[in-house]
Amino acid sequence: MEGDAANDYALECFAPVRMSGGALETVADPATPWYCWDNTTLDWAEPTQTVFGG
Repeated sequence: MEGDAANDYALECFAPVRMSGGALETVADPATPWYCWDNTTLDWAEPTQTVFGG
């Protein structure tokens, strides 16, 4: 069920992209292309730029 912290992802994330010269490129800083926010509550939260992996 959405909004139930016991059954949902800890973070909600997205990585915005745009077309540029026929190729996709990230809109955000390539070093931190993901925008994530805490998903344990449905309260408003500003996203934090994040990177996964190395």
